[in-house]
Amino acid sequence: MTKNAKTPHSLVYTLGLLATLLATATHAYLAYRHFELSFGQPGADSLCNLNQTFNCDTVTASSYSRLLGIPLALWGLVTNIILLIMAFSAKISWKEEFSPLQVWTTRLSLVVVLASIAMGLISFTQMSVYCPFCIVAYILSFISLWSFSTVASIPIALSNLAEDIKELFTQNKMILTLLIAIPIGAWLFNGIFHSQYKTSTSELKKFIRFQVQDWQAAKTHSFKEVSGLTLGASTENAKMTIVEFADFLCGHCKAAWPKLHAFTKSHKDVRLKFLNYPLDGACNSAIKSSVAIRCQLAKATHCAEKENKGWEVHDYIFTHSEKFYASTTTEESLSQMIQELKIAKPGWDQCMNSEETQKAIVRQTDLGNQVGVKGTPTIFVNGKKLIGGQTLPVLEAVYQKL
Repeated sequence: MTKNAKTPHSLVYTLGLLATLLATATHAYLAYRHFELSFGQPGADSLCNLNQTFNCDTVTASSYSRLLGIPLALWGLVTNIILLIMAFSAKISWKEEFSPLQVWTTRLSLVVVLASIAMGLISFTQMSVYCPFCIVAYILSFISLWSFSTVASIPIALSNLAEDIKELFTQNKMILTLLIAIPIGAWLFNGIFHSQYKTSTSELKKFIRFQVQDWQAAKTHSFKEVSGLTLGASTENAKMTIVEFADFLCGHCKAAWPKLHAFTKSHKDVRLKFLNYPLDGACNSAIKSSVAIRCQLAKATHCAEKENKGWEVHDYIFTHSEKFYASTTTEESLSQMIQELKIAKPGWDQCMNSEETQKAIVRQTDLGNQVGVKGTPTIFVNGKKLIGGQTLPVLEAVYQKL
């Protein structure tokens, strides 16, 4: 290349480096959350779950969140790492004439922007749910492109593309190595995350296959006669109905909570029904010991639902489960909760102490005992018990079967 390169304003180019660094960090969090949500034990909502419309976990649980079996966030992470290396190398090896490294930096940043546009369109047209951190990453990709193109503008980067690709295999093998490192790096990182959660691809497929087969052979139960918290599609429109029996002081239930909600919200024809199964003899005939705290928490969701705040209380209790578990005065913790959630106290006290509320929780635990609930969480899909139903891969496999 013989034309003189533009001399960029140092602050502009540095801004591009900073934007790429921040995009790398954003994708790193999203990738970690993807694997934590899929295979790990997430104990709370994601940092970027703002509401039902702006929810990272919902996007993560969708079928659009992976490419070739690798999370898109992981593709973004590796691509931005390579882009950062190329951009920084181009800066420290500055030349007055266009160097291939300067031009390929602009080209790669353009690819990232195009990918951002494509993913944004998918969220807008196919899901109507948006990932706030993803939006941040999209904006950062535009800043990076604008900054890096101060050296080699987009028209210059797009010219002589075929010839430059040929030169990658002869004169610019280092750049070729960096570009090839993107798919290789994504594949390697994907394997590392799987190893971290002790889940190889073959083991995962075998686990999913066994759970789906057991689910298909399981006895079908009916849950229509007992009411509980519901989320997602209506009964008429639901092709897949998930029923969860859970205890609010159960650590595994807390871990299952974000996964089940994310999966339900990311599939328009899925319905989730939450039924209380407190491990407490005060409202569960299958439990000998009685501590009352767990039953009180179960009653809290029932009473809150009378004001259409059942899910708010559900989420609040799981988020603050350590406080409730350690609390010597459950009433004090519940009182603080209803103040924060703005639930009317007179009606609340009457409901919590009523015989009707006690019977409502007992009906749920009795149903759990009838259908064979032995621990929490226990999950049923379309009436059949699904072991491993708190993991996204198993839920997605059953969904595909349906």
